[in-house]
Amino acid sequence: MKDVLTQVDGLLEKGRKDGFDGVWLIFGDELLVEKACKKVLDAIVKKEKQSLNCQFMDAENHGIGIVLENLNTYGLFPEAKVVVWHNDKLLASVVNAEDFLEKAVGALEENKREKARGFLLTFMGMKKLSFENLDPENLEEYLGDFSSELKPLVAELKAKGVRVPPYVDDSKLLMQAMDKGFAPENHLVVTTVVADKRKRLYKHIESNGAVVDCTVKSGQSAADKRGLEESAAQIVSQFEKAWSKKVDSKAVTALLELLGADFRALESNLAKLGVYVGERPAITARDVQSIVSRTRKDPVYLLTDALTSRKPDKALVFLDFLFDDGFHELAVAAATINQFRRLVVIKSFLEGPGKGVYAPGMRYDDFQKRLGNAPAAFDAQLNETLLQWSQAWSQEEDEEETGEQDDADETEKQEIPAQKVKAKKPVADIGISKMNSYVLYLACGKAQNFSMNQLNKALWLLRDADKAIKSTGQNPRLLTETLVLSLCSL
Repeated sequence: MKDVLTQVDGLLEKGRKDGFDGVWLIFGDELLVEKACKKVLDAIVKKEKQSLNCQFMDAENHGIGIVLENLNTYGLFPEAKVVVWHNDKLLASVVNAEDFLEKAVGALEENKREKARGFLLTFMGMKKLSFENLDPENLEEYLGDFSSELKPLVAELKAKGVRVPPYVDDSKLLMQAMDKGFAPENHLVVTTVVADKRKRLYKHIESNGAVVDCTVKSGQSAADKRGLEESAAQIVSQFEKAWSKKVDSKAVTALLELLGADFRALESNLAKLGVYVGERPAITARDVQSIVSRTRKDPVYLLTDALTSRKPDKALVFLDFLFDDGFHELAVAAATINQFRRLVVIKSFLEGPGKGVYAPGMRYDDFQKRLGNAPAAFDAQLNETLLQWSQAWSQEEDEEETGEQDDADETEKQEIPAQKVKAKKPVADIGISKMNSYVLYLACGKAQNFSMNQLNKALWLLRDADKAIKSTGQNPRLLTETLVLSLCSL
């Protein structure tokens, strides 16, 4: 695959000599489209004038009429003006409408619910479906292999009474406007996730404008893998220049194995790795394995993260994913209990030996410097406290047992001395000194979102829910959903 950004540079260089094209089509991977679009804007409109001479529109709220009206209106200043119109339906083919279902599932996995909603509605509009057509019994008939993943989203939109926007083909109107021409110095940039190269509009733009293909295939063929690696190399190269660090080839391979063709996740995880390695000049595969996880394949993590971030909508979606994957309600409750118990321990750490170690918004390398031996000191203090409590409870039990005996029992006891049972030394099962320091850094940020009273209340809610789920005669799924909403409203 040709370097997308180099391809854009070539088109812009030609535009500086012969004049910039009036219409640009940029389609494919979201992040690459965004970067290519920014390059085009920066070349056509001076940065200081972009707030006035660049307009951003989307097909859901801006139809072809308002777009053409703006393209035929002179700018406030006698300089270039650009209208950026995001329209996923404009060059999509009804034959390939199912592509939007796959993209909707991918958006849900990446925690982009609004994008998933748009992709689903686009598919339904192209197929002339309404939510009245869809019910739990016939989802597979219309949504195929994606029915289980999209079931919660369909139910939510149907409950909210969302209407499916009708599919309108604006291709003819746009081609007519292109032939007629826009107001001088006005340009249109169309961005979309898919573009059918067989459509007349695509060929018309290709002949009379500029086309930037940012698609990245994620198949298993040698050509697809090579294209993925070449596209990823662009993101890695930009990171290396910005951070003055080297990402070795094994680290790049590990990132692609974990993240696939998700370049947005690649960019964000590179930044995370840059913080993690601190002053080290290189990022290795070991760093990747330590920090980057398959979050899209770990809905338990996504659920607990949504709970500790107090995002009930997201938490319920991930809960549905877990149930659809066959998770038992008790397993969900157990994972949530562990997460909140950890937050209680970390909150205690921040209020004790770790006071002053963490501050909201601080850099990870600063956190590492402040951390020192504080986690080990806290673990030792916690275990000592637990030991004292255990010994005190053992002593109280011995005293109660002795107080219940009568005089005869007391005499018998004097004749045969009772053996003292030594209390076992407890070990804290969430020792933070053994935690990865970056995981601890992230957990400290989560713990700061709660007071100790709120965390204790969460544990009481979880204890009661665990008991209720184990009891008979109650709906465990409903109990778990109620628990999620209660935790998010603390």
